[in-house]
Parts: sequence; structure tokens; C-alpha cells
Amino acid sequence: MPVTKIIDYLRDEHCRPELEGGTREDVIQELADLFVASKAISAAERDLLLDSVFEREAAATTGVGNGIALPHPQVDDVSFLEQPLIGVGLCAEGVDFRSLDNAPVHTVFLVASPDKVEYLEVAKRIAALARAGSREEKWRRVIGQSRTPSALREALQDAWEELAP
Repeated sequence: MPVTKIIDYLRDEHCRPELEGGTREDVIQELADLFVASKAISAAERDLLLDSVFEREAAATTGVGNGIALPHPQVDDVSFLEQPLIGVGLCAEGVDFRSLDNAPVHTVFLVASPDKVEYLEVAKRIAALARAGSREEKWRRVIGQSRTPSALREALQDAWEELAP
């Protein structure tokens, strides 16, 4: 799947450069609410999505390290979706996701996909940002400095093009 297809799943209205929540539950709900506000899903579908995401969070952390978290539902739980949805938000103060490296999370990606292959492709791009290395660190800094939804989306597109696995 080409990176242009993946970035198409991330709409400006699903980007929040300044998440307000102080807990992982708050920021996940805030991102899910962006999907509802844009009419990508209904309020009832948001509730199904959140139930699955929180169940997944209870089972294991989605804080992948280097300040990045990838909360997501089980694929079967979002069969109502026609295509993947990606929401991304930035937390300047950091949020405790019980990350693998015990560091606070500053960039949260909420990914919901009805197709496992598409989910894995999106997750692979996000994981590229979480790797250790100077290029990845540069992109995490650029992304973290984004102040508008469109700037955040553009920074992610550029990062995914450069860091594509």
C-alpha cells in the first residue's frame, strides 16, 4: 500500500495539535470524538470503538516508546467502518500510557481499521516514527512542533515518506 493511500486515511479534522486530556482515557476519547464531529462515525459507533480500545488498553499497553502511543480496537470490533480511520493528537505535557520505555507519551495515534492488513500497514508507518535514531528523533520533534491540524498532517506525510519501512 503506498504512503499516499495511508495519509489519505488521516484527515485534517482528525488531527489535534493540542490535546486537552490528562489521562490516556481522556485523550483516546478526545480523538474518537473527532471522528464523530467529522461524521466519519456515529456516536453509537464511537461507543463501540471506545469499548474495544479500552479493552485492548487493559490487556496491554499501546505506548510503543519514544513518546508515541498507538491505541486501537480489535479489527472485528470495527467492522462497521468502510476504511481505516486515523486520529492523531499531541500532548505537550505528556500522558502516562504505561509505555514500554516508561516515558510519557506526547503523540497519540488512534487507529481503527476493519481490515487487518491495512491496520498493520498503518501501524508499521507509525512504528517507524517510534524507532530510535536521529532521523526519527528529528521527525518526532517536527511533528511535536506542529500548531495546526494541516501542519500536523503535512509533517506526518513527510515523515512517513522519508521513514517508510
